[in-house]
Amino acid sequence: MTRATAVPALGVLLYASLVGAALWTAGVPLTHEDGFYYFTIARNVAAGNGSTFDGVHPTNGYHPLWLLVLAGVHRLAPSGRALVWGTVLQGALMAASAALVFLGGRRVLAKGPAVLAALVFVGLIERMALSGLELALHATLVAACAWAWLALGAHTTRRALATGGLLALGVLARLDVVLLVAALAAAVPQGEARRARVLAVAGPPLVALAAYVAWNQLAFGHPFPVSAAAKRLWSNALVLRDPAYAAGGWAWAKVVNALFVARHLTSTWVLGLAVGTLGAVALSFTPAARATRALRPFAVAGMAQLAAYVLLHHGELTYARWYYVLPPLMAAFTAAEVVAWAADRAGRFRDAVPAVACVLAALVTAIGLARWRREESARLPLLEAAVWARTHLPADARIGAWNAGSLGYLSGRTVVNLDGLVNSWAFLESEQFHLCAYWERNGITHLIDAFSEDGPGGTPVVVPVVLPASQAYAGCASRLRRVWEGGPEGRPWRVRAYALASAP
Repeated sequence: MTRATAVPALGVLLYASLVGAALWTAGVPLTHEDGFYYFTIARNVAAGNGSTFDGVHPTNGYHPLWLLVLAGVHRLAPSGRALVWGTVLQGALMAASAALVFLGGRRVLAKGPAVLAALVFVGLIERMALSGLELALHATLVAACAWAWLALGAHTTRRALATGGLLALGVLARLDVVLLVAALAAAVPQGEARRARVLAVAGPPLVALAAYVAWNQLAFGHPFPVSAAAKRLWSNALVLRDPAYAAGGWAWAKVVNALFVARHLTSTWVLGLAVGTLGAVALSFTPAARATRALRPFAVAGMAQLAAYVLLHHGELTYARWYYVLPPLMAAFTAAEVVAWAADRAGRFRDAVPAVACVLAALVTAIGLARWRREESARLPLLEAAVWARTHLPADARIGAWNAGSLGYLSGRTVVNLDGLVNSWAFLESEQFHLCAYWERNGITHLIDAFSEDGPGGTPVVVPVVLPASQAYAGCASRLRRVWEGGPEGRPWRVRAYALASAP
């Protein structure tokens, strides 16, 4: 790496690190509820309790590589500091992914547009890169794959194998990277020993995926994570409740779901999602395009991922920020490509165009950080509830919660997950529809969650409960006695703790 490349690469690393530090010092609750699911399971794995969220029920509701990384953090971190260490690690991974985007961009773009690609990428992923979910690791590995594809290519078996090794890690970081595996295997150039080069690209990730599937089947009786099945269950119910389904059936509901993104084009994230799929694919067929053309398999895989989630999921479940790395990556390179084209035609202002674009990208990111701080205030009551539970509930209390993440990690009490994401397969398949019996059988003494104010026990404000399980909850609500309430006034819901009376 030359000095001309090293200096801006270090600058990109510093910029991404400062974005993470700004979030941390601004008091934003960085770790997402589902991120706490990872931290809690990892803590149990590190302590030798097995793959479990609550210490009672086995679960495989996670992507394996990030879980293993966090388990290592919990083994190595001083007592009580694993959350801090895990957050710092995510910040380092976000910075590394930005540097890899820049280094990959420098293979096909000038320095200024390559820096812009890195800044745009950080701006699109920063909300979830420090969330405790797998996105930071996923982003780093996909950016590394993009760098390897641009820098090494697949013209020899050895170079193809380097990409294949990174893809193997990528698949274990997030399973839908298998779509990128298929796109890159299909894009291996023609020539001598092409079959061996295709095998070098696709073989390692497919072996990793097969090993993961076999482990799941042996350990849990199912080949894939319970969290994916839970989201499919919720999505199927959401389709049936969608007015578009009543108007035109399943196909029309899916068309409307695909257009859901168009309702929110004021969002930088949604715009990035659209540009990173449709825009990048279209631009990759433009003769003057270099970056998007070279990365066309990444654009195609990103479009395939979005299409798959439109078909498999529904509503907001389709567009969750932590699913997507390929669309933000390609949106970043699309922006860089457009700025490079504009700079080539700017005459004596050629160098100023990328500089202005970089400043604007940083400014938009800063505005996004400020907006996020306000939006994330809604999560604070769950953190307050965890503190209340630690302070006021006896050590042997057992809490049931649909939003179980922060409670499970921070309350110091046994917390049983009730939405099925990190519970057992038996719970997802049958037990959640018999909640009163489930609560009794598992010794649950309290419920803590966000509840609306309708009926004696309210209604939990979570997707799975207002769908198939709502009737099961309604049959148990009369046994609840409110013992605490928190969160700001004026909302249609409050975070509440209920004591659960034993069955008569």
